[in-house]
Amino acid sequence: MGATVGSNSETDFHPVKGPWWIGIPRIVGHAAVLGNPYLGLWPQFVESAQIAGGLAFLSTKNWTTQEEVSGLAGGVPDPLAQRWIPKWATSSYGGMAVNWNTEYPPVWPFENTIDYCLAGLFGHN
Repeated sequence: MGATVGSNSETDFHPVKGPWWIGIPRIVGHAAVLGNPYLGLWPQFVESAQIAGGLAFLSTKNWTTQEEVSGLAGGVPDPLAQRWIPKWATSSYGGMAVNWNTEYPPVWPFENTIDYCLAGLFGHN
């Protein structure tokens, strides 16, 4: 049998989905790579990481544990972090839905937001 994938209401969602970047996830996972402009905003990550080609690479040593890589760099700085971790929640329309982030973190190091980008896609900027 080939690989199979399944999910249900107990399944966690990846906090970054599609083009909707809205801050660094609060729980990063076993490894992460940062580039500019985050290199200058999270110095502890850069100090702990291996640098190659202008990117900072950081990984836990053992991927069979629950160790989380941001802990090796002091945790994701709150001003850069997503405001909350997306989870299943009761929808105001009934049933369940994921409560995706809709707020940008206090430090948003990019010129534009997704609203600006979407307006450009649909000719409304």
